Amino acid sequence: MPPDRPRDRPLAFYAPQVTGNSKLLAEFEHTCRVCNNFKHCEDFERVHALEARRNPRTRVRGDPEFYIIEIFTNHLLRDGKDGDGGLDGEKIDDADRLRDCPYCRLLFDSLNHFFKDSTVNWREDARENPTLIVQVKVRPGQPLILNCATAFIVHHEFTLVRADLEVFIMDRGSLTDSDFPRAELTSPEDDDSHKHRASEGFFRYWFRGCSRYKDATDQCYNTPNRLLYIDYDNDEVVLWECLSNPPGFPDVPDPIEYATLSHTWLNTDPGVPKLLTSNMDEWKEGQTISGLPAAIRDAARVAHLNDIHFLFIDSMCIIQDNHEDLRVQNPMISNYFRDSILTIVAASAVTPNDGFLHPPKKDWITKKLQFVAPSGAEATMTLRRKYSRPETSFDALDKASHIVSVAPGSFRRTGPLYGRHWCLNEGLLGTRVIHFTSGGIMCQCRRHDCTREGVKEYDRSDWSRGMPERYGARDASELWFHAVEFHTSCKKLRGEDRLSKLSTLASMSDMGIQDRYVAGLWWKSMTTGLLWEVSLRRSQTNTNVTKITLPFTKQKAPSFSWASVDAPVVWRDNYWTSRAEARVIGCGSIPTDPDDPCGSVNGAWIRMEGFMFKCEISQTLEGAGGDRFQYAYFRGKDDNRIKAYPFVGDGALVTVKAKGALDRLRKRHVSKISRRLRKKGFLKEREINPLHTRAFLARNHDEFKPNRLGPKTTRGVAFILCIRQRGDYDEHREGIVFDRWDGLVLTRSMRYPGALERIGCIRDVPSTLLDLKDQFYGATIV
Repeated sequence: MPPDRPRDRPLAFYAPQVTGNSKLLAEFEHTCRVCNNFKHCEDFERVHALEARRNPRTRVRGDPEFYIIEIFTNHLLRDGKDGDGGLDGEKIDDADRLRDCPYCRLLFDSLNHFFKDSTVNWREDARENPTLIVQVKVRPGQPLILNCATAFIVHHEFTLVRADLEVFIMDRGSLTDSDFPRAELTSPEDDDSHKHRASEGFFRYWFRGCSRYKDATDQCYNTPNRLLYIDYDNDEVVLWECLSNPPGFPDVPDPIEYATLSHTWLNTDPGVPKLLTSNMDEWKEGQTISGLPAAIRDAARVAHLNDIHFLFIDSMCIIQDNHEDLRVQNPMISNYFRDSILTIVAASAVTPNDGFLHPPKKDWITKKLQFVAPSGAEATMTLRRKYSRPETSFDALDKASHIVSVAPGSFRRTGPLYGRHWCLNEGLLGTRVIHFTSGGIMCQCRRHDCTREGVKEYDRSDWSRGMPERYGARDASELWFHAVEFHTSCKKLRGEDRLSKLSTLASMSDMGIQDRYVAGLWWKSMTTGLLWEVSLRRSQTNTNVTKITLPFTKQKAPSFSWASVDAPVVWRDNYWTSRAEARVIGCGSIPTDPDDPCGSVNGAWIRMEGFMFKCEISQTLEGAGGDRFQYAYFRGKDDNRIKAYPFVGDGALVTVKAKGALDRLRKRHVSKISRRLRKKGFLKEREINPLHTRAFLARNHDEFKPNRLGPKTTRGVAFILCIRQRGDYDEHREGIVFDRWDGLVLTRSMRYPGALERIGCIRDVPSTLLDLKDQFYGATIV
């Protein structure tokens, strides 16, 4: 106690002494502790220490000429206050309300506009990991840079997120330097040839480290008979050729290391460079790399930076106007991608003229945000995401990037290429792949475990290693169903390619050796494979005019094959315990090309035995562009009442009237006395032969299909073949109870007399309705 202090004077009477620490806190009274108002401060960590914070929320490094502010992203989410002043000012976990700080709001809005989409979600990652940061790089007089690459949960050793945002102000107005740092564009701007050196250094470093590992197995590899020799320093590309029989095994003294390019291109595009019979000599003499489209130039640069001198591009290494060369080389393309030393996936390029390595500035995603400083001054901020491309309607998600061990956070690969059916063969079979997407660069390797894919052995026949479903699939047949689902969902898949483009996977897999392949299905899993369902796209919902059955001149696949419809297909309820109730006793197909038994067919059939019964089916259309409702009507074994159960038809069905159908329709209205007698049981129902006396519903075939399907509600006769029973474990019975069944809806074949055709799939019918102990019937399905 001070000696001059009176005993009767309270302690609160004495004013606090002004110290250096209190002066420092007073200077930062109106400064945000999260972003420091984007200003430079050498003592910012000291401010946190004086406020008894264990760890600094924000770090400020550098000098006033160039400094970096590191901000934790989870603080942008958790520094909210209740808008009504409640909760006693406590922090709340609210992603949509922040403290009253315009600088934090600018960061929050910027991240929401650029990094909250199908590619990445910064808010999910911020809640998952509290150590993620965003860097604000300030260099007065130049654009302010928001470096967000470290704001996401990724494996940085093989994933590079393109997450740099440029922020600049075209008209500052009344905004002063104390309100916001001078963020201006340099005049003139750098040209579009500016390279992103960080991305180039990233994949070069990864490839060199990955190629040092020895492959998990040593086997014979295929080599293309034609390759492009890249002389990047001299701006020259030369066609190298060495033919062989069989293809893929040229007579060369040493194995050739080559890269492959997977990109979006169409044979009808005149701007795509193609190898033709007329220009082969010109390609052998050499062409300039600078004269090629942007995507191919970027692929040549990627190969050059990784010291790869040969490049395989199918449009430039296979003679496009030579049917014999196409027939021989096309089945080998998947082998070339699998055995290449590097597969370059140009996922972000919509056309070959779009560069994927360094997209030009005119294509960068640009947004504008309004900013109001604490002083009241306003300005419009322009933000650009460097080396990005806007999303298009063709963009699709690569489901292979859902593997948790490879992509633990929210980052996903998206791009136009992932919606193309050839990406399944090229990207899936590539064993060392670099994906160039608009959101970033991601590397994958299936030759060893350098990208955490759990590779213990490199099996060249295991084409499913890159599929995310492999971790939950019970056998190879389920993986095949997932591959077909992706294959049929591609929008650019032509009808004649539905079987041929998937033939490589079928031929190179182990199932191709151990099983029998029939028009897209396998013998051992035939009962499950037959139960596919049509899943129409949004553009195919108009049931009155949509025709999903392919013309017989383009696709001669049988009706039981998924290749017979021009629509996506899915398999449902495969994880239930099931047992087959029908068995396949014979099958066969006629390949279009004898050298490609897994390709297109000129017809196929299967002979099945199972419980089959006839019933009546109906179809109701709702409006010109509405849904369709299809039902099957039949009596149960214990209940004589007729019940209706829905089924999924193979598109909209049409009515076909067989011989005698009109006479039968005239006699439908019988007398009241006859109806009463039949109801009392004195008269029996007249036996009806559905093949001759009734109308039936068939697919809307291309040969006779009308533009309009006729009346709103149509009825006809069909057959239902029970394929399998499904059940689940019952604790009370201590066993599996099979209480429902799935089957096919069949109708009379108009093209092959005496056979049946599939028109739909019916599921979840209670087993109590049918007596599966009845006699089995045989049916030939075409």
